[in-house]
Amino acid sequence: IEGATLHFSSTEKNLTFEQEVAAKFEADVLAGTYEVSMRKGGNPLERVSTFDILLIQQHILGIRPFERIDQHLAADANFSGTITAADMLFLKKLILSQEQEFANNQSYVFVKEDYHAINQDPFEALRNNSYEIRTSQDEREWLHFLGIKVGDVSRAIENVDIVGESTSTSRNRQQVQLLGADRWLAKGAIYTLYLEPSTPLTGYQFMLQSNDLSLLSFEGQPLEEAKLTNQDDFTWVATNDQELKVIWLQSDAATTDAATTGAFSLEVRANKAGYVKDLIHLATTDFKNEGYTNGMEQLNLALSFSDQDHSQSVASNSDILFKIQPNPVRGSQIQLLLEHLPSTELTISLYGITGELLSSYPKQQVEGTYQQSIDLPMLPGVYWVQVQTATGMMESRKVVVF
Repeated sequence: IEGATLHFSSTEKNLTFEQEVAAKFEADVLAGTYEVSMRKGGNPLERVSTFDILLIQQHILGIRPFERIDQHLAADANFSGTITAADMLFLKKLILSQEQEFANNQSYVFVKEDYHAINQDPFEALRNNSYEIRTSQDEREWLHFLGIKVGDVSRAIENVDIVGESTSTSRNRQQVQLLGADRWLAKGAIYTLYLEPSTPLTGYQFMLQSNDLSLLSFEGQPLEEAKLTNQDDFTWVATNDQELKVIWLQSDAATTDAATTGAFSLEVRANKAGYVKDLIHLATTDFKNEGYTNGMEQLNLALSFSDQDHSQSVASNSDILFKIQPNPVRGSQIQLLLEHLPSTELTISLYGITGELLSSYPKQQVEGTYQQSIDLPMLPGVYWVQVQTATGMMESRKVVVF
């Protein structure tokens, strides 16, 4: 484990030095009896994700109790000597950047190689985690420690020999994607997007980023910068109005085989015109975006989005026929035809290629078939016709004037 530090203490002197200069200790220190332990700080989020919180949750609820001492030690995120919901809360804050480090800035705990012999209190291994050695000019001691990354419950144990090489590996950061039929957003307009994982899950974490949208609210709650918010099974924090970190853990994941979807709503303001997929994305470099099934499988997270809240009973827009004729057009007028409309309130708008609103038609209550003539500017170019129903934006169509 790179960066680990050997700590030597004795009645004669108290020394701390890096692992790679251990030879200097052999040459310079006085002969005597020393207590030797290891320490390591570093990145607290290394190999830590919401998956580890889910494992702690299931241990506390007695569904999947820990079987190894190293899992107990990794799960004690607040160094209290117990495993409780407080450890889950601390890891949530750490992932969402509300906490910056573990206690005493220690990201690892180390135990002696024979820690497996301790079969009573798992935390006894930490109270007996140092070697006592006697040194002389012609004697060499071989020390063997086991390093445990705090918070990394899913892969807690690593073997470390003071004279050996690290066996450390890190979790892969997987690519993530936004799925669903794309939608055109007009500059300055406010939209509510409904998102959910493409696969039923018991938990997930992700970070949304956008340079072109202002994130206004999550699940109906206004977003406030750096404010940690808990609602139902969600915990979230907005770093700013263009970055949002979210954790979702199904509260009854341990007592049911049926995972819920983890669907949520996000209200945004478009600062430039464009398609959703071009304006918002999931971070892939500084944050782990992952989902977890009820069988404890880690998945590549994919979020599907739409303009309708599919948790409500609404008519499907996929049944509606949307036609614009002629297109492309030489002239100043087109005909919009909508068929198979449910009873709904309809709004029609025309936008320029840069997202500016050129014209709109008053809201009308419609059902079945609807036809509307739309006047176009005389200038050749690309325009967008947007149709919006009472349940959300239905569709946008590109019109080419030549």
